[in-house]
Amino acid sequence: MVNSNIIEFYDAIVVGILPDARFQLELSNKNIIAAYISGKIRINNIRILLGDKVKVDSKKRIVYRYIDKR
Repeated sequence: MVNSNIIEFYDAIVVGILPDARFQLELSNKNIIAAYISGKIRINNIRILLGDKVKVDSKKRIVYRYIDKR
């Protein structure tokens, strides 16, 4: 049986913080979307700040925060 629910991932940059743990993200094609944090990021208390580069799946869930080498 073939699974037709293929999840795609996109890279984005956090440009705004919204209430209820939601974020405004700018995708690589300059579209702005509102996304929320996945459960694993919430459980592990990973902080997401303005300007962070994140990975978003097709359901507008933030699933990864890239490490910023400062």
